[in-house]
Amino acid sequence: MNGGSGTSAAMMKPMPVQQMLPPSNATVLSHQSTKQSNHKSRQSTEGEYQLIKNEVLSSSYGNQYEVLEFLGKGTFGQVVKAWKKGTNEIVAIKILKKHPSYARQGQIEVSILSRLSNENAEEFNFVRAYECFQHKNHTCLVFEMLEQNLYDFLKQNKFTPLPLSSIRPIVQQVLTALLKLKQLELIHADLKPENIMLVDPANQPFRVKVIDFGSASHRSKAVTNTYLQSRYYRAPEIILGLAFREAIDMWSLGCVIAELFLGWPLYPGSSEYDQMRFIVQTQGLPPAQMLADAAKTHRFL
Repeated sequence: MNGGSGTSAAMMKPMPVQQMLPPSNATVLSHQSTKQSNHKSRQSTEGEYQLIKNEVLSSSYGNQYEVLEFLGKGTFGQVVKAWKKGTNEIVAIKILKKHPSYARQGQIEVSILSRLSNENAEEFNFVRAYECFQHKNHTCLVFEMLEQNLYDFLKQNKFTPLPLSSIRPIVQQVLTALLKLKQLELIHADLKPENIMLVDPANQPFRVKVIDFGSASHRSKAVTNTYLQSRYYRAPEIILGLAFREAIDMWSLGCVIAELFLGWPLYPGSSEYDQMRFIVQTQGLPPAQMLADAAKTHRFL
């Protein structure tokens, strides 16, 4: 997860798989600013958990995490930087929304992280998940702290295109992660520069890991006509409402590669119609059978 490094997270060991899963009725969480004038943690009407700086989150495994700063938010939750009390370890904690509409997807994410915890995160370039616990009925996922995402890196460098010598190792590492996901029949479904993290730019230039499995699913449970993938990186199958598999992640990676090379998004559509227009202009129409099978072809053609 993103944020400052300078951590000893590598010293932590991932928790046993069976301990990653919360109770089946566990609910899920999201983002709000950590600045609270009343110095109390609260839940908004949308199921968001509002944190204050220095609040302590206690896990059921005996660990205590002090919130240091707010890092960002996503569709299903917010992420904070935290100190594991009694150690010199800094971690990232994703706090999921409690809103019922997000509860099921939150449970799926935890299940996928449980499965990935059986794999070598360093070898396959996934973020390491350390533990999962409930805090005031919100699911909290504890991850290793990673330095900076690729989008912020590009922004910091004024969106200067990267040389091929820098792009190649990034692509190789992400492909390694996607190959393992395919072997596990898992679809990430939200690959983009923000979800590819630089681990330690100062000491390991362009060492990256894939994060955020909040939209992920097993291939057998992929649901057609689901809102998936950030628009710039959205595959034609998703736009057209077709059945999909792991190939949608490869489409997203292709868009990311082009963005690293160009310094700006390859297909910066302002809407799904605009997105499809960009794709057709550069690659032509999708195959006739795809258009015939798609549920949303009439929206574009």
